Amino acid sequence: MLEHLIVAVFMLFAVVGFVEVVKSVWIFFLSTHELKGRLIIPLKGEIDDVEIKLRSICSRIKWDNNCFFSEIVIVDEGIEPHTKAICEMLCEDYNEISIKNEMSIL
Repeated sequence: MLEHLIVAVFMLFAVVGFVEVVKSVWIFFLSTHELKGRLIIPLKGEIDDVEIKLRSICSRIKWDNNCFFSEIVIVDEGIEPHTKAICEMLCEDYNEISIKNEMSIL
């Protein structure tokens, strides 16, 4: 009985995995490989969870084929030093992120 349950669970995972592979290949060949846009995020002051939010966006850019953005531009409108240090650290970790001053974005 336990053997049948293990086989059934294994088969379920195999089917789900196969469907995900087929879906990824399907999306790759049917998606347009056009240039994607920039996500411009103006930041001002102290933002507590800026690291979590930016890492989440980068993860979505990296793994989601349907994401509309390929780059994140942080516009510095007076970011506090601690938040700016976090943003600069993320710029080093991710090529998708860059920081621009308010005047250089124009």
